[in-house]
Amino acid sequence: MLEVAGFEAFLSKNITSRIWHKLLVNSIINPLTAILQVTNGELPGLPQAQQLMRALFDEGTALAAALHIELEPDLWEQLLEVCRRTSANRSSMLQDVLAGRPTELDAINGGLLKKAEAIGLSMPTHLAVYRLVKALEGRLPPIRR
Repeated sequence: MLEVAGFEAFLSKNITSRIWHKLLVNSIINPLTAILQVTNGELPGLPQAQQLMRALFDEGTALAAALHIELEPDLWEQLLEVCRRTSANRSSMLQDVLAGRPTELDAINGGLLKKAEAIGLSMPTHLAVYRLVKALEGRLPPIRR
């Protein structure tokens, strides 16, 4: 019925993996677009941004592995594909920062950091990105259109 209504739908027997897939993608794209103030599609084209993307990705997948969460082997390629498919999008985190609103950072990167802390895993890139977005929250004047 969802597909008939025009929605993309699929059945998954591993919902935890699907949730982590979305969480990891959002934990990379959203804060970096907010910090750099670029669209999703611009991230992979910026060499330094791509290095940050990879560091965030590696930390996130290490956390998933430590928690015995199975991820798809081509998740990096899927992340880059999300950037391509949503190339013109401004992430919700970027929109929130530009509007001077609180972001969903605590639920995304903050959630990963709490999980990592609970098992004694260091995630320095996620922590730095978390602190940078927190510094931006509420500090930029809202954009007037």
